[in-house]
Amino acid sequence: MTLDIISLIIGAIGVVATTLYVIERFFPVKKISWKFAEKTVQNICNEMIRDEFHPTLLVGIGRGGAVMGALVSGYFGHKPLLVIDRKYVWLDSERKEDIICSFNLQSKYLENVLLIAGGVYSGNTMIKYHDILNTMGAQNIRRAALIYEIGAITDIEYKGIVTTRKKVRLPWMFSNNYMRDDRMDPTSIPSPNDEVYRHPG
Repeated sequence: MTLDIISLIIGAIGVVATTLYVIERFFPVKKISWKFAEKTVQNICNEMIRDEFHPTLLVGIGRGGAVMGALVSGYFGHKPLLVIDRKYVWLDSERKEDIICSFNLQSKYLENVLLIAGGVYSGNTMIKYHDILNTMGAQNIRRAALIYEIGAITDIEYKGIVTTRKKVRLPWMFSNNYMRDDRMDPTSIPSPNDEVYRHPG
């Protein structure tokens, strides 16, 4: 009897795993709506509340971090939000990155820091910002993102969508030609004369 129950449980797990794989493989997420983003932010905020994590500061990474950070800040009653973007330099087809400017923060803001991005892909940028905040003396750092790509080299506490799909359009990507050229070796970026940049009209 016990063996039958175990077999049923294992079978059910297999069915669920197969279903999730089929959904991810054949019906991948292509574009995320504002409504979904807002709902995801609410879920992330509720998870933080359940974890008794109340941010004293939000640090947004780039454009996506600015949007997500503003939404989370509003949910928690307008917590301070600092957004920092990165700069990229390519050396021997390898991307070197750094933040655009240095900054200092008062210790009262470093108690509970939420590091937030629109998406975590490789995970390198999230690690870099985490290290910077650690160096500054942040006591408790947690991380959140709307999109988390399976295979990223760092884990984060709060994830919206976990996916293997690399080209998901986020709500603020209004154009079909939105391109993360900063993730590409400049030698591989199409010129303005190439098809990808041509206006349909």
